[in-house]
Amino acid sequence: MTLLTDITNYINTNTSLTLGTDLFIGTLPANVESCVGIFQSGGVEPTTYLDIIKPTIQVVVRNTNYETAQQLSYEIYDSLHQLYNQTMGGTEIYTVFALQEPTDIGEDETGRAVFTGNYVLEIKN
Repeated sequence: MTLLTDITNYINTNTSLTLGTDLFIGTLPANVESCVGIFQSGGVEPTTYLDIIKPTIQVVVRNTNYETAQQLSYEIYDSLHQLYNQTMGGTEIYTVFALQEPTDIGEDETGRAVFTGNYVLEIKN
């Protein structure tokens, strides 16, 4: 499996979200009012001395209700931030850290609230 699939499956198991219903990999379907998309967003410079890479992911939460979007963002934040030594599918994860707390980035084109959070992972290469 890919990193995004492994992380999304972890979120599916450890939050109130359901993969394919309100939790998606690499998309926010236009026809789903309340949903979360998990996106790979690059990474930081890898170490040259250890067999570790440091990819980053972005979690985007969209909901018609501002407070619900915020709550879902923090539910994911609480499940991922400061996660240590986990094997998710085929991915060996040493650490997951939020780069910031969930952030309100305004409304989408139809007036739905949107929050985002970014996370850096250290994983075995």
